[in-house]
Amino acid sequence: GAGVLRSSDGGTTWSTLCTSPFIGQGFFDLKVHPANSLHLLSGSTAGLHVSTDGGVTWTQRRNVITWSLSIAPTGGATAEILAASSDGVHQSGDGGTTWTGVTLPGAPSSFNRLAVAYAPSGGVAYAFGAGSPQIEVPGSTDPTDKMATPYLWRLSGGAWSAVSLAGLLTANAPIDTNQAWYDWFLASAPDLNTQVYLGAIDSYRGDLSGTTWTWTRLSDKGTTGDSIHPDQHAIAFEPGTPNTVYIGCDGGLFRSPDRGVTWVS
Repeated sequence: GAGVLRSSDGGTTWSTLCTSPFIGQGFFDLKVHPANSLHLLSGSTAGLHVSTDGGVTWTQRRNVITWSLSIAPTGGATAEILAASSDGVHQSGDGGTTWTGVTLPGAPSSFNRLAVAYAPSGGVAYAFGAGSPQIEVPGSTDPTDKMATPYLWRLSGGAWSAVSLAGLLTANAPIDTNQAWYDWFLASAPDLNTQVYLGAIDSYRGDLSGTTWTWTRLSDKGTTGDSIHPDQHAIAFEPGTPNTVYIGCDGGLFRSPDRGVTWVS
């Protein structure tokens, strides 16, 4: 809510880079374009903004809440950029100046939360969202216990297709979207565009083989010392070691050496 802060000494000290137009606003995402370090994009409660001077001044390019941004790993200055906003996924091919809506098969008209992520290995992107209609929470014995429907899409060969999340809508591995406004992440494995990580109240890994998805629950597995605290917020991978995964959640920071099978706090 104080604006954009910048550190020039590795995070030891910080100073305010800019205040307007972000005073009182909340940030969800901030990206530096890999082709130009002065070119920044931000997703916040104030909308989608672009800076071409290293974050000193900003221009609003969309005026709807924007939760997530992802830049294609190839393409240079004209690399495609995806933005996940309350009105769906939009794409830009000119650095974020203009945006076009993306048609996602079976998508709701609006979202409670939405995230986008290009696969670092190239050629594939994902979108993970929660929206209408309301459905029963998997595994709940209370028929009035409702949640937003979870959605997942995959971009491959230039076309978006819906990915079935039926494997996460069972009592054995239930996904709960009731806190999508608070906890949410999406990432593709650095080395496999057929492996995706989803974070909501709990976290999951999906693996695609042929046309079949297999889902593994990574948190709340019921095994002492081998799980993660609920409420997932952030995910990152060890550079050069894609097996090593870091997840930030309400319980702090956790590291897995084996793609989420085992964890250390």
